[in-house]
Amino acid sequence: MNRRTDGSPSVLFVDDEEMTRKTFERIASQEFPVLLAGDVAEAKEVLQQHGDEIGVLLTDQRMPGGLGVELLEYARDLHPSIVRMLTTAYSELEDAIAAVNRGEIIRYIEKPWSNIDALLIDLRVAMRFHLLERSNQELMAEKMSAKARGARVERLQVLAALASAQPEPEASLRGLEAMLRNLSDLRSEDDPGSVTEVSELYSGPIEEVFQAITLADRFSKTLAASTGKVWSDLVQVPVTGSAANQPVPESLGEDSAELVARAMAALQAGTDGVQVSFCVEAVDGGIELRFSTGGEGSSLFSSWVNQGSTKESMTAVADLLKLYCIVYPAGGSVSIALNGDLVTDITIIFSDVGNGTNISAQDSDWLEDIVILFS
Repeated sequence: MNRRTDGSPSVLFVDDEEMTRKTFERIASQEFPVLLAGDVAEAKEVLQQHGDEIGVLLTDQRMPGGLGVELLEYARDLHPSIVRMLTTAYSELEDAIAAVNRGEIIRYIEKPWSNIDALLIDLRVAMRFHLLERSNQELMAEKMSAKARGARVERLQVLAALASAQPEPEASLRGLEAMLRNLSDLRSEDDPGSVTEVSELYSGPIEEVFQAITLADRFSKTLAASTGKVWSDLVQVPVTGSAANQPVPESLGEDSAELVARAMAALQAGTDGVQVSFCVEAVDGGIELRFSTGGEGSSLFSSWVNQGSTKESMTAVADLLKLYCIVYPAGGSVSIALNGDLVTDITIIFSDVGNGTNISAQDSDWLEDIVILFS
């Protein structure tokens, strides 16, 4: 069995006669890597192990344990890009013609092979056809991937527009940067490999518009139901921690209750009955707010990152974006904790309550970096 390591597609030849296999290998290995099998069952094992390396399948029709057309049907379903051919004796031409008509093969070759040059020509043509088909599939996948990246860019443009419309746009854009960098941790490590998987990431411009409207509508609403000047007044659930009754930073203005409401809504997004605890601790002259689900949480953010926008994921992203746009102008920072693809905890730190807003410098190319991370 001759296998090259240069990436060239192989020819799989299947025949129950050992001498025929040796003859084919001697002829074809001059130009192609060759894989051999003695029957249908062995050939199926080769296809399962090396199917992605095979460009052409040439099989005999009459073999003990199964017919060649059975193997061709199997190969067509498992690896449709493999070019399939049948080699038959003259008495078996009806089987070959039926296989052509059903689409299992593109050509049949009569046995015995009286013209070796003609056999090689048939193999060359079949391999070129395979390479052309593979190239077309790669181009289509690249095209669909480009559309998916375009859809993501549109989503980012909507987020940037919302952030820049805030009263303190520089701080809000800085918050958007931090939010997106955190969300990039939700990206799946599995790179979509098929055209179908890639195309599912692109939901279309019309759907994107409606989802942008959903995001803007949720973003502009007020979720806060409680008011007060200390943290424990701002939420209906018990607040724990050494600073639970500490006054909220003046830099938050009237947004403290909205901050709490958005954090809790983000963790509960798309879930049923998840309880969120709220703890406020004094840390190094500042305060730390910890919102936790105890290991449960929302998967809508990873859904938005990896699969595209939906109405539910847009609502969740609107809550998280609003949270960042409140925290960063007030001189705070936000981090999210993950359990698999679930956002389970949100931690907000105001490092120096007494000095008010403290916004770090923003990279000039951060949005480009984010597009790369998400694409």
